[in-house]
Amino acid sequence: MKRIVLSVTGSVLFVVGIILIPMPLPIGAIIAIAGLALLIHSNEFVRQTIRNWRQRYPDINEKVRRATVALPKPLQRVIRRTKPVINRHKKGASKRAFTNQSTPN
Repeated sequence: MKRIVLSVTGSVLFVVGIILIPMPLPIGAIIAIAGLALLIHSNEFVRQTIRNWRQRYPDINEKVRRATVALPKPLQRVIRRTKPVINRHKKGASKRAFTNQSTPN
């Protein structure tokens, strides 16, 4: 029940924040970020989507990473939950390792 309430509240805040973004005060962006934080906290699909976007767009990921330092601790935890997974294996690395192995005579 708590997860449903958080998801609905986060969705409403996010939509209202997006609508209010053109206003002269930055209140729309703040409301949208608060709604997105609630959605990330309560919804695995949203969390995975944000993680994929951060992985796909490294420049945006770097800006989010730098901005995280200035946020309050609870928001830092929410942002860390969307940290992209680092792919430590280069494309084709396992294939090269397999072909470079010496074969017995």
